[in-house]
Amino acid sequence: MNKRDKQRLQTEMALLALGIKEKSEALLLLVENAIDNENEKLENIPESFSSSSIVNDITEIIEALESCQESSNEVINNIDDIVSSFELDMQNIKPIASRKTSVELLQEPRSSNILIKISPILHGALKKEALNQNISVNGLINNAIFKEIM
Repeated sequence: MNKRDKQRLQTEMALLALGIKEKSEALLLLVENAIDNENEKLENIPESFSSSSIVNDITEIIEALESCQESSNEVINNIDDIVSSFELDMQNIKPIASRKTSVELLQEPRSSNILIKISPILHGALKKEALNQNISVNGLINNAIFKEIM
């Protein structure tokens, strides 16, 4: 492998690693929000239910989320180590500045509405593909538009 090919491979690997880090940071944000929500639920449970299975269920959920939080932090730290091992000038390897990161997108208002008319055949194909991907039709459309535009 010549120097140019090695540099190109390292750059692609660094970009992939940075993409994984970005997704992990977005996941971490979601997990932290979920932990806060579950803790709030726990705090607002009436004392008469304090020994119920609901408290145990919420506690187990919090523990699972904290484990996920820990794993996400490990991934983020490991990605930093991996990227630094490529010995690249990371100032020159950045995503396109006009694109928003997953974390920035998560911090924007939840949604806006648009109305589109599509054929029944397209709607059926969207439903089938959404089912294959285990997401909603709305999620599928959002993902497709996001990939195309962003």
